[in-house]
Amino acid sequence: MSRVIVLTIFVLLSLTGVSVSVATEETHWDYEGQEGPENWGALAGDYDICARGRNQSPIDLVADFHSELPKLELDYTHLGIEEINTGHAIQE
Repeated sequence: MSRVIVLTIFVLLSLTGVSVSVATEETHWDYEGQEGPENWGALAGDYDICARGRNQSPIDLVADFHSELPKLELDYTHLGIEEINTGHAIQE
């Protein structure tokens, strides 16, 4: 979604009195320190589920399941998507 469309939606919702919280690209999080998992819920309004929820990503996988599976082959070249590496995730 283009930034112009997002901004337009944000302005329209704000004018109608709808409360909108937006986690911006500038919101930094990390896996340790002041921006670590224990503080994620306070970093941005959209992150409050981290403080209220019982589960969050990354999920602590405590059990494993061994299976014989075919080799996984991924091919995203036909999708025409431009990827952005944020340092935490690959986003469209």
